Amino acid sequence: MEAAACGARSSKGITVGLLPGDDPTSCNSCIDIPIATGLGEMRNFLIVRASGALISVGLSPGTLIEMATAVRIGKPLVALGLETSLPIEVRRARSPEEAIEYLKGLWRTGK
Repeated sequence: MEAAACGARSSKGITVGLLPGDDPTSCNSCIDIPIATGLGEMRNFLIVRASGALISVGLSPGTLIEMATAVRIGKPLVALGLETSLPIEVRRARSPEEAIEYLKGLWRTGK
């Protein structure tokens, strides 16, 4: 998450961190707006619900929960660099640019 936040910030984006704990200072140095939820792992559901679309990187347990939740509620999801099979249908991309172009296509067509 830190790499994604730093990349967004370096591109002049504003970064928001939904933190699992109660301490807003526990975020990484690239977060502009820390939101301490106090929800622990339940914040994974908040991330999915609050997102217009998701790009997943890796297969940590939290990422798998977010991916499954996105599929279940119909949020656009792209898995970046995923080279293994999963029990859910997931759009795959080989690069961040490919993932973003796919999502832009969905937004242009209103899907």
